[in-house]
Amino acid sequence: MKIDATFTTPQTMPSAAELTAQLPKGEKLGKACDQFEGILVRQILSEGLKPMLAKPLGGEATGAGMYDYMLTDTLANGIAGKNSMGISHLLQTQLAPRPPTSSSTTRI
Repeated sequence: MKIDATFTTPQTMPSAAELTAQLPKGEKLGKACDQFEGILVRQILSEGLKPMLAKPLGGEATGAGMYDYMLTDTLANGIAGKNSMGISHLLQTQLAPRPPTSSSTTRI
């Protein structure tokens, strides 16, 4: 009986960085702007939800901070993912490369 002793490397899922590297530049910019909007919304919500998430004295349970973060993160992703604030769109408009203008069309 002949035994094959060659080993193959297992196929792994590509990382988020590898997937992002395969995207066209416009989609990369859109994804980055969406992520920035999510971060900004998360910061606003974390401050705005503090009174609602405040614990009574001695009411700090183990892991309560994690649940507070998960609530804030879920709300922020829901708001930012729908482009309801428009921050992502404004950033994309400002950061998108523009075609060069010719000197004959510019007026002084």
